[in-house]
Amino acid sequence: MKIYCAVRFDQEENENGHYQDCTFATCSKCGNETMSWGTSDASLRRCFFIMREECPCGENNLYAEE
Repeated sequence: MKIYCAVRFDQEENENGHYQDCTFATCSKCGNETMSWGTSDASLRRCFFIMREECPCGENNLYAEE
């Protein structure tokens, strides 16, 4: 099933105490949120990959940007 996610770009504090650009994706079906460092297309794909691997509903969905 294809599920759409809201995507936002922000900054988070990393383990070294510095703020770094990151990408967030939020599942429109269950509200689960994933984060990846960076704001490239690869960062967004990583968010979707993590979302699929860690789905709290145990589903095996495909995710895309709204």
